[in-house]
Amino acid sequence: MIYLALLIAVYTGYMLIAAYLSRGIRNDLGSRKDMPPVSVVIPARNEEQCLPDLLDSLLQVDYPTDRLQIIIINDQSTDRTREVAQSYQEKFQCRYDVHDVVDEPDGKLVLKTRPLAQGLDRATGEVILMTDADCIVTPSWIRTVASYFTPGVGMVCGTTLPHPRQHSRFPLTAFETLDWLFLLGATTALSGRGQPQALIGNNYSVLRDAYLDVGTFRSLSFSDLDDIALMQAIKQARKWQVLFPADAGIQIHTRPLRSLLDLIRQRRRWMKGIIHVDPLGKAVLGFGIIAHVIWPLWPILFSGWFFLPWALLAAGDGFILTRMLHRHQQKHLLPLVPFYPLFAGLYGIGMVALLLTQRRVPWKEREF
Repeated sequence: MIYLALLIAVYTGYMLIAAYLSRGIRNDLGSRKDMPPVSVVIPARNEEQCLPDLLDSLLQVDYPTDRLQIIIINDQSTDRTREVAQSYQEKFQCRYDVHDVVDEPDGKLVLKTRPLAQGLDRATGEVILMTDADCIVTPSWIRTVASYFTPGVGMVCGTTLPHPRQHSRFPLTAFETLDWLFLLGATTALSGRGQPQALIGNNYSVLRDAYLDVGTFRSLSFSDLDDIALMQAIKQARKWQVLFPADAGIQIHTRPLRSLLDLIRQRRRWMKGIIHVDPLGKAVLGFGIIAHVIWPLWPILFSGWFFLPWALLAAGDGFILTRMLHRHQQKHLLPLVPFYPLFAGLYGIGMVALLLTQRRVPWKEREF
């Protein structure tokens, strides 16, 4: 009974912490009225199938063309990515540039960081937005992101969700969406509490002055995971604010994953970013993973108490998910919230197994 009481205390603590953190999920973070010059940087490697969808969506953005620059960096693609990017040259009325990534003598910049850094080298906008070639943006994306760059804001982080219709698979895509909202909801909540920890690399923006102030990607201690490393550098500079608004206006879409195994592998890759997270972030992330992974063991240990951890987990997850679902206009997924702990426990066990057995992480036909 001592172990049972301890576990009940742990899961009750999880629920209370989630309730406390959820109050940090906000979107009342100020609004800039003017429209500053912006640059959109897009690294692309072997994305000939996905890139047209992104470029078509960028053609629809509601932003003055004389204040917009789009930069595509072809990262040694072996398909027709460069040709596809070039074919849009005449369609854009804004400044539109396509460049090839080049080797750098020191070899410090690796994987996605190298094309991203070289894209930022060419960016002239006051605000620089980053996204991936397999994403789709909304018409209001640039305008809404720019509105958050009030004085003192150095970085604005957005939310990415699987596309609800294109390439979606039920129920996997629905639970993948819940997982994105839960993970990004936790980071949004921590940011709202003044402790930004992480972000998603296909939807974040940086003030050019803040990027230069921290020395660009070339001065970061770790440059294999560009997004979190840059966020931590800006945070540690103590002169710039990092915002993570829960705002559907800065939400974009990515292609849904094809299988649960693909999701496990993706989340395993994301886990590499924990090296850039401070102790508070590690503690929150670790507590959340452990809580979801061990609860399926309850039927073995305490058969009569099987539904208790599920109820406490669902309540804790629900505090985060309910706020995010409302903020991001995904209320149709509310009936699935009680079942999210089942999904998170299942893929969490698979992710832990990969963490223990797989040291090298694949990304775009490369490993790190």
